[in-house]
Amino acid sequence: MGNTILTLENISVTFDGFKAVQNVSTHIEQGELRFFIGPNGAGKTTLLDVICGKIKPVSGDVIFKGKNILKKKEHEIVNIGIGRKFQVPSVFTSLTIYENMQLAYAPKKTLVNSLFSRQDKQEKEKIEKILVKTSLADHKDEVAGALSHGQKQWLEIAMLLVTGHNLLLMDEPVAGMGRAETDKTGELLKEVAKTCSVIVVEHDMEFVRSFANSVTVLHEGKVLCEGPMEQVQNDPRVIEVYLGRGRETDAQNQ
Repeated sequence: MGNTILTLENISVTFDGFKAVQNVSTHIEQGELRFFIGPNGAGKTTLLDVICGKIKPVSGDVIFKGKNILKKKEHEIVNIGIGRKFQVPSVFTSLTIYENMQLAYAPKKTLVNSLFSRQDKQEKEKIEKILVKTSLADHKDEVAGALSHGQKQWLEIAMLLVTGHNLLLMDEPVAGMGRAETDKTGELLKEVAKTCSVIVVEHDMEFVRSFANSVTVLHEGKVLCEGPMEQVQNDPRVIEVYLGRGRETDAQNQ
């Protein structure tokens, strides 16, 4: 790390007078795995929407690789290296894993050209390397609709990786997973972060504690605390507004 890939400067977002995000500033380094956490309504997903161009802030700047991308449209932001994964997997369920990867590799090709045109050596090697990384190589000829929920999530991550993005935005990537798939996803994200910066919005605090190295805590649209996980989880403000609530709930459920 040491080179900043993304900077958010004084981002504010308002919906019909409601201040969803208020003067949020932070920066993401190359090769960083950053978690955004906080209660519902804290502004986490709204920030992802701002980064990918889905919504425009009323003020502030988004600097990606040294350039302000605030005025760019969503498809333009994808083309310059920012990919987003939503909570519900978006894959072609009637196609095989490998065919999904072929489509992701060359999104401007037609479906027929992607699946039936001659595949070059570079494309084949890149797809197979990423399928190994995401534990899908042994299933590449299976139809995506037959995969488990976790495997579909990994396939979508693989489809983002094959495009060569520099920054991935992930909204609750382990939602609906069992603990084994959750842990495997955490290891995958750590591996991904070696070559691609990753921002994760997450509510599963056990997952965050296990895999986060840096965390931004949002509360009521503002940055409450930011830093290493060990520092953040011991911050009295964080315990009060977020982590403490979870511990109280856990205690009541025991």
